[in-house]
Amino acid sequence: MPTCIICHEKIEIEEGSNIKSYTCPNGHQVHRKCLEEWLVHSQVCPLCTEKYDSNTISEFTDYFNKIEAQKEQEKQIKVDIELEKVFSSIADDIILLEKLELPRKLIKQKEFKKALEKLFVLIDDNGQNLDVLFLIGKAFYLDKQFALAVNHLMKLVKKDFKYPQGFYYLGKTYQALGLDDKAKWAFDRVPSEESKS
Repeated sequence: MPTCIICHEKIEIEEGSNIKSYTCPNGHQVHRKCLEEWLVHSQVCPLCTEKYDSNTISEFTDYFNKIEAQKEQEKQIKVDIELEKVFSSIADDIILLEKLELPRKLIKQKEFKKALEKLFVLIDDNGQNLDVLFLIGKAFYLDKQFALAVNHLMKLVKKDFKYPQGFYYLGKTYQALGLDDKAKWAFDRVPSEESKS
């Protein structure tokens, strides 16, 4: 009784001598199911690397189509999941922007304590948000609480070294503290006047 060269189990013969196996041009036998899985990855014999004939390969066309359809479906599911994440992130950003409107207005009205109360609620909800950290640092700077401004602005620029407004207010804070070298270091990281707001 022949042995399958893929799974190494015996190939049984059905009644009426219908062999449930296939052979490569060099006679290496494999189970139908084993060959089905193998042909998805390669069309050559796993033992001698001789290509299976086109008639043998064509018998598995339906299976190949089914596998291809499954792959496309899995790909589409991944795309849908990624899109869902993007839309969710955009929605979160929009919600946060709306929540930041009031603290921004309060800062313009020089009501720093109220603005900071609102901002600290947001930082608890989302400790990674750079805009919240920036507004906290800015509010502390404008309220002349320079040590607290430095603390929050440094947290910000450590998380994102390309946040020019953070460096601008950090420079202004160092300047207010008389730390001119540190102020220069911060101002050197501000690319243009446009980023100062």
